Amino acid sequence: MKTLKLLVATFLIGSISLQAQEKEKKFFFRDTLFEYKGNKYEIDKIVAGDDYFKCRITVTNTSNNFIVINHTDITGQISGSDVKNRSVGKRAAVIAPKFSKKFTLKLEGRDFRENGISIDITKMQLTDKMLATYQIEDINIAKENFRQAGPVKWIMKDKKEDKNGYRIVAEVEYTGNKFLALFYNNVVLKTAEGGKYLNVGKRNEDFYYEMGKPFEKNILYFPADPKKINDKNMPTLSFPNVFKEYSLIPTDGPKFKVRKGTIEDFKGLNKKEDIDDDATDDK
Repeated sequence: MKTLKLLVATFLIGSISLQAQEKEKKFFFRDTLFEYKGNKYEIDKIVAGDDYFKCRITVTNTSNNFIVINHTDITGQISGSDVKNRSVGKRAAVIAPKFSKKFTLKLEGRDFRENGISIDITKMQLTDKMLATYQIEDINIAKENFRQAGPVKWIMKDKKEDKNGYRIVAEVEYTGNKFLALFYNNVVLKTAEGGKYLNVGKRNEDFYYEMGKPFEKNILYFPADPKKINDKNMPTLSFPNVFKEYSLIPTDGPKFKVRKGTIEDFKGLNKKEDIDDDATDDK
């Protein structure tokens, strides 16, 4: 009986020890919040393992310019090392004016379980001069589904009643080589009997055309009575100041540090206490 109890105790101790080792495989860091050139940056959900480092970056853009951050322009290094690891993300993070955007930063290729990690956004891009506004002509969606202005094509793929309103699915094609901003919130649906409805559909991150893609999908939603969207009422879409083309200019990005924390930090339980006033070297 004593032997059995000893075996059980040994098994439990071994299990607890194994669980502790499993937890140690993940290394957590404190959240960081700072401002840089008037914009706000919050770094959270920060974790590292024996071959990766990952965090979530939230950028609040208070300016009137789009901010473009390419992952190839972000590097990270552990304290005391000269080796810089480049972010492995592919899609650029684009933050619209007066808007917040979250994206994930990930580094790979070494053990990042160290007390301090330095992140350098070596370069960002900002929209500069507006080069053109492509004004697509109004389109009667009861009869037509295509419009083009310069390098911008708009193609309606679907239309239907949806949740007490009217939903339109379309694709935008752009054959230019600049930065095309997409202000979908300016799209208006008009009817012959005097109805006028602003698009209240997709308002999140689809504010630009991603270069290299064949098209960008957009979903428009209008709080209109679907019964009024018919041939007799001539439902017409108008696109005032929707498609704007800009040049881009480079600018410096922030450098910041994250420091060792706990799993409570990762879960957001210490968010207020663990904001680091010395997070960035470039304030």
